[in-house]
Amino acid sequence: MFTLIVLAYNEEKYIEKTIKESFNHFDEVIIVNDSSKDETLNKINKLELQDFNNLKIINNEKYRCRKIIFECN
Repeated sequence: MFTLIVLAYNEEKYIEKTIKESFNHFDEVIIVNDSSKDETLNKINKLELQDFNNLKIINNEKYRCRKIIFECN
């Protein structure tokens, strides 16, 4: 089983296409919404209600992911 983890911040224009195309290559997709200010989370939630059983959502209330990534380097 292959899992893709996608970090998303204000990606409402691209998130739906990203998720749909990701399932062509991965068995599971985990989206980490990093406190987006646009409609990113709503679009992800709508897709989860459709036929995407292996879509997992993590919603950060505060902007965290990019900071953590930079600290790891």
